[in-house]
Amino acid sequence: YGATTFGPRDTLQAVARHRTHPVLQDPGDADVCAHVDFAMVARAVRQAGASVWGPTTQGQFLTQLGIRERAYVLSRVASPEQRDEIAAAQDRLVGPSAMGGLFKVIAIADPELSEPPGFAG
Repeated sequence: YGATTFGPRDTLQAVARHRTHPVLQDPGDADVCAHVDFAMVARAVRQAGASVWGPTTQGQFLTQLGIRERAYVLSRVASPEQRDEIAAAQDRLVGPSAMGGLFKVIAIADPELSEPPGFAG
């Protein structure tokens, strides 16, 4: 998780069955994530001499990597039930009101390397 602007908040959280969950309860049964101050990370990366791309949304990143095309190919050979599951999964991963808008992606690399896939434009 993250934002381009950052303020005081809990930075560590857990999610289980699509609901918040106590971070230290039931280890291994919940997804643990952190809120990242991407602007601060980007500043530190640049000061250290590395290149940074992003942040961008998970939705934009996965779309540029071809998730829609991959879902289409999978759907062509899927049963109707599987097609519904593929469409729902794609919407969850790239939808702006779902993970696609909530999660952010940043790339950090040697300045000699070119822009990585998923970060164009």
